[in-house]
Amino acid sequence: MLKLEAETSRALSRPGSAFASIALKASVAPTMMAQGKTPFAQRFLEEAFALAVEIHGPGSGLAALPALPLAELLYDAGDLEQAADLAEQYLPVVRQWGFSDQMASGYLVSARLRAARGDLPGALSTLNDAHLVAIECGLDRLRSFIVAEEVRLLIKAGQIEEAEQHFLAGDPQLDGEPIPTLHPTRRNESIAIAWLRIEMQRHRLGRARKVAHRWLEFVKRAGAVRSAVIFELLLAEIAVLQGNRSEARRAVRAAVEMAEPAGWVRVFIDEGEVIASLIIEAYSQGPELETPADRFAVRLVSLLRRGPQIEADEDEEDDFGLTGRLANREVDILTMVSGGLRNREIGDRLGLTEGTVKWYMQQIYDKLGVRRRPQAVLRARQLGILP
Repeated sequence: MLKLEAETSRALSRPGSAFASIALKASVAPTMMAQGKTPFAQRFLEEAFALAVEIHGPGSGLAALPALPLAELLYDAGDLEQAADLAEQYLPVVRQWGFSDQMASGYLVSARLRAARGDLPGALSTLNDAHLVAIECGLDRLRSFIVAEEVRLLIKAGQIEEAEQHFLAGDPQLDGEPIPTLHPTRRNESIAIAWLRIEMQRHRLGRARKVAHRWLEFVKRAGAVRSAVIFELLLAEIAVLQGNRSEARRAVRAAVEMAEPAGWVRVFIDEGEVIASLIIEAYSQGPELETPADRFAVRLVSLLRRGPQIEADEDEEDDFGLTGRLANREVDILTMVSGGLRNREIGDRLGLTEGTVKWYMQQIYDKLGVRRRPQAVLRARQLGILP
């Protein structure tokens, strides 16, 4: 693509080629973003955006072509304010152009911004609107992106059954495990990611680990760096559920090293508290070798400790001095643990699977800084969480 840009630059400098220049750069940049070539992608998008605004003015459909991928790039880098401005202004006008990738960027950024503010209903409403557009316009790739995001948000909120319903409603067309085929697409990848999240919640960890490894190998060969970061993080979460935190930390370190050149921070923050705790464990003592990846990780630790990670009133201080306050469902589970109930019995009472209860227990352990059930109960009593 860089060769293509160089070869066409002379032609695009001729009069009347402004639209071609904007369209080319807006089309090339998303793939460059996926490859981790963020500086090149940002330069292309900013140039195309400035030219589009110059020709048709701010708020135009032409300017939306580079504006929405740029919003996604800025969001991934942690510039939420500018990303929000672009998404808010240009998502309403992009549909007239019918570009799937631009609509995906706009809807996903809008939903993630709402989720980051704690507005889960608003985020899901945004994704539902996108889902309807995808069905109406026959955009299967957009639909798969949206379903994968719905699944992620619902699972993060503990709504496992709803996540599975959304996944099936997205018509994944699965015949067995979603391993990468001879010529897999972005749609196949999104379906695989959503499937993996559900398998993890159902505690079918062996097959989830196998599929995640197959995809990780494929996306690495394809140069899809951002996808590789996501699959490393999924493998880290699987390792945590299997009780292997050392393997989980190795996967997180690999993800950090790949993400550092592109400056991606939100992919770690949005993944949730399990990944946050692993990063804090691995890097909280500061850079060990003073490498760029280590310094980037220390920045991540700072962001993770500063940002809201759990349900809590903004006016309240963190009484626990740990990674955050326990959510109501976690307190309910810990109360049952203190009463001697096993995971299966807790799941039966709360309408959860045994695997989901184990997932909640891991989050409880991470927040309380312990590794076993008796320690969690004792620590909770010391902190006044349990009587």
